[in-house]
Amino acid sequence: MDSLLQLKHSLREQQALLRALVLSGEIVRADIVLDGLRALVAELKTKRWFDLKQDWWELESWLELLPFSDRPMSTLDGLDQIDPAWRQPWRLRSVLSALSYAPSSEAEQVLKELPRRDTAFLNDHDWLGALERRSPVTAARTLLEFISDGTLSAVEVRDRWWLTRKLGRAMLEDADFRAGVYHQYDSASGGIARELLEGAIAEGADETGVLVLVQNHARRCEPYSGSIEAAIRHAVVGEQPSQDWAGTSELFGIAVPSLRKKLFGMIQGDAPDAQLAWRCLTRIDQLRDEYGPVESEPRHPDIESGRPWPIPFAQ
Repeated sequence: MDSLLQLKHSLREQQALLRALVLSGEIVRADIVLDGLRALVAELKTKRWFDLKQDWWELESWLELLPFSDRPMSTLDGLDQIDPAWRQPWRLRSVLSALSYAPSSEAEQVLKELPRRDTAFLNDHDWLGALERRSPVTAARTLLEFISDGTLSAVEVRDRWWLTRKLGRAMLEDADFRAGVYHQYDSASGGIARELLEGAIAEGADETGVLVLVQNHARRCEPYSGSIEAAIRHAVVGEQPSQDWAGTSELFGIAVPSLRKKLFGMIQGDAPDAQLAWRCLTRIDQLRDEYGPVESEPRHPDIESGRPWPIPFAQ
C-alpha cells in the first residue's frame, strides 16, 4: 500500500485510491489526505471560473477521508484549509456522516468541537443525528453542556421543540442525565436555556420532575403552566398497544401515591407553592376520572393527615 501511495498519481487517482483503502477497512495517513486537500484547494483557486456547486464534491471527497485517518481530529485542520464560506453545516452533510461512522472516538470529539467553531451547527439536524448515531446519550449530554456553558443562549434556536424532545427522550433512558437536567434547571436564570430544560423535563417527566417544576414556578411566582400540565400527563398517564385495535394505543392511569402525598403536604396557607400543588392535585384527579382510577391508589392523597380532600382552594 505504501508503494502504491508513493507512485505519482493525479489528485483524482490518489483520492480514489485512498477511498478504496478506507472502504476496505484500512486506516489512511492524515498527512497524505491533508496534502491532497491542500493541492486541490490550490488548483481550484487557479481556475478562472470556479463553480462551487460543480467542484464542491471534490473537496468533500477529500474531507470525508479524514475521519477514517490515523488522526480524525485532523478533520478540523482540513476544514481550516477551505474558505469559511464553504463550511456551512448543510454543505458538510457527508462529512458529518463520515464522523458518525468513523471507528475512532476522536471523531466524537470533532463533532463536539464543530459548534464551538460555528454555532450554526446547533440548528443542524444532521450534526445532532451524527452524534446520536455514535451515542444518543452522548448527544444529549453534549446539548446539555452547550446549555450549561451558555453556548446555546447565544444562538437563535429555530427548532426548540426538536431539541426538547431529544433531551426528554435521553432523560427517559439515563437516570444520571435526568439528574443533570434537574440540577441545571434549578440554576438556570432564564432565556432559551431555561425554556429548553423546562420543555425537556415536561417531555420526560417522572414524579420528581413534576415537583421540580412546581417548586421552580413557585420560587419565581409563576402560575400553573403548560409545562407543568405536560409533566403531569407524562407522569400519571401511561400508553400501551390496544388489544382490540391493531396499530392503535390506549391510555391508562399510573399510580403516583408519593407524588400526590408530597403535593398534598405543600397545600399549607396561601403560598405560591400551595396554589400550584392544589392545582396539580386537582388536575391529577381529573385525569383519574378521564382514564380510570388506579385500584392500588386511594382517592385521598394522605388519609393519615386527617385533612379533607378534595377541598376548594381559597385564600
